[in-house]
Parts: sequence; structure tokens; C-alpha cells
Amino acid sequence: MSTHHFRKFGGKGVGHQAMMEGFATAGDFLLALSVSALPAATKKNSKAVQKMISYLRKHGYVLIKDSASNRCLVLTPQGKKRARYYAMKRISARVIARPKHWDGKWRIIMFDIATEERTKRNAFRSLIQRLGAAMLQKSVWIHPFDCAREVEELKSFFGLSSRQVRVIVGDIGDDREFRKLFKL
Repeated sequence: MSTHHFRKFGGKGVGHQAMMEGFATAGDFLLALSVSALPAATKKNSKAVQKMISYLRKHGYVLIKDSASNRCLVLTPQGKKRARYYAMKRISARVIARPKHWDGKWRIIMFDIATEERTKRNAFRSLIQRLGAAMLQKSVWIHPFDCAREVEELKSFFGLSSRQVRVIVGDIGDDREFRKLFKL
């Protein structure tokens, strides 16, 4: 269970400080809470924090647990599910930066996800395609620019191992078709 400690809402926190500063939506807040990335709240935004926590509690995304010295926000199963939704939304909106000059190397993305996990495999493939990769074979895709960080995020999101997904940098032989496709 994800737990984040804080003293009074909007006060100076301890541990993971489950307050928001600069989060536009409850989804942003929930996603940040799920990955322990919330900055400390300030007096300036304490009302916004209280309002956000109230919204999340009302919708069943978080619970507040009191202990002797502090209060904790705990993501509920529904909150975790919602946080994963926002994480997926952010990942699928990613775009690989195109450098001024291509380094001449192809990033080869290979994955081996079991048939029993067809939904996961298809979703992973779809997101690789959204990142701009081109299919070389059904489970082998290529991209001309560095996409290791994005693939690593997808791997983590889907709970895949390094044995299931790899990104290597290499040569693919006659790449004229792909150079044309990527306008290189």
C-alpha cells in the first residue's frame, strides 16, 4: 500500500510529503502520490491541497490514516488503478525528441511477451508504435533516435523484465526504406 506522511494538511511534512505544488488536476496529484514525487506544500497552496485531498477522498482514491505523530495518505485499490490510468495517459502522449543530426545508429526494440499476456503484448506494441517506432518484424521495432528512457518507462509500467524487452543500438543492413520513412 502506498503511504505518504504529512503533518497538518498544508503544514511542513515529514517523509514523503504528500502535498501538491503545481499539479493541475486531481489526476496529476494522484499520479504524483503513486510515485512518491510530491513536493512539500506551502502556505500559499494549502487550501488547494485540502480541496484536492477532499476530492480524492470523496471519490474513493485515498484514505487518511492517523497515527500518534502524523497523518498518512494511502492510495486505495481504486486510487492505484486511477493512478495507473494517468500514468498510461502520460506515457502514450510521449514524443521522442528529434535531434538536428542523426547519429546513424538504429535503436532496435525487441520484446518477447507470452501469448497468455496477449493484451499486454498488444498494448506494448501499440505504445511502441505511438512513440514513432517502425516495425521490422512483429516483435522487433526500430527507431532512429534515442528512445531507451521511454521504452524503460513502458517496461516498468507493464511490469516486464529485461529478458522480455531489450533496446540495443546497431545496424540493420540495407536501411534505405527506413531512412525514407523517417526522413533521414
